[in-house]
Amino acid sequence: MKYELDFNDYSYKILTDNNYLISKNNFKEHFTKYISGDFELYDLFRTNFEKYIENNFENYLLISHLNLTKMNIKSIPNTITNFKSLQILNLNYNIMLREIPDCICDLIHLKILHYEENNLKTINPNIKNLINLKELYLSYNSIQQLPLEFYELINLKKITLVSNQIKIIDKKIENLKNLESIYLQYNHIKTLPEEITTLKNLKYLNIEHNNLIKFPYNLGNLLHLEKLIINNNKIVEIPDNICNLTNLNILLIYSNTINKLPDDLDKLNKLKLFNFSINQIKLIPIKISNLINTNIKFYGNSFEEFTYKNFERYNYLTFELTKNIHLKKLNIVI
Repeated sequence: MKYELDFNDYSYKILTDNNYLISKNNFKEHFTKYISGDFELYDLFRTNFEKYIENNFENYLLISHLNLTKMNIKSIPNTITNFKSLQILNLNYNIMLREIPDCICDLIHLKILHYEENNLKTINPNIKNLINLKELYLSYNSIQQLPLEFYELINLKKITLVSNQIKIIDKKIENLKNLESIYLQYNHIKTLPEEITTLKNLKYLNIEHNNLIKFPYNLGNLLHLEKLIINNNKIVEIPDNICNLTNLNILLIYSNTINKLPDDLDKLNKLKLFNFSINQIKLIPIKISNLINTNIKFYGNSFEEFTYKNFERYNYLTFELTKNIHLKKLNIVI
């Protein structure tokens, strides 16, 4: 049986494998059956974290989940390594934390690490020691660069790096073969390495609000991709092989400078949402009309002529067209 220790929201609780919740009132009574040490009140724990963990946590060998969100933690004591069974560690919203210390990198059984909304500027190269890590949350920090050792986390399935200051994704990303989800929005990335297209398990890629100027040439190799979000960049052209991504259900490319769409977009017959608004597109391929189950958004372009089939299926089409002020001719094929 494994236990979760959660000091968030001014409460103590343990969740067992049977979802049995121990309340704050009987927390000490139940928990000390399995571990040693005395518990103090939450506020005392909150203000004396470093001392408390040194004195009380050395025997907490059964803890698998540790939530220390919003604890005003300034540093992580080395004795955190005594959590031999720790699999999930949440240190979000501790703005005094400015690094990932070596002691966290020694938690070799860790599977999920939350380190968001802190003041992290660099990533400790020893993070490579977290060989079992599957999910890494580093959003809303000030990270400028990913060390090459980061790309040795070969078991990663999910990485979030939203709202940092990252400019470059190294070609070594090809090492992360198990990646399924990548969140890179709100950074300063200009290009994605071609090697990202070798990630055969990738299902979700979000790189909106960057400085991206082009897609990787072999984008169409990401055959398992389901969601592609690249709006608010500087993309000019979409490669024709995007039409190979037949598992896509969301494609968002609005607010770029795209001037042409591929002819065979109707191959993306699983699309539920396709938004290419606010670009510089003058002509929509007629085959796009075959996407009869897709919610299509396309306002704010430069259409001069518009030809559409299956018009009766789109009761919102008129509204979309009224926002295209350059439209001179509308052709409807019944």
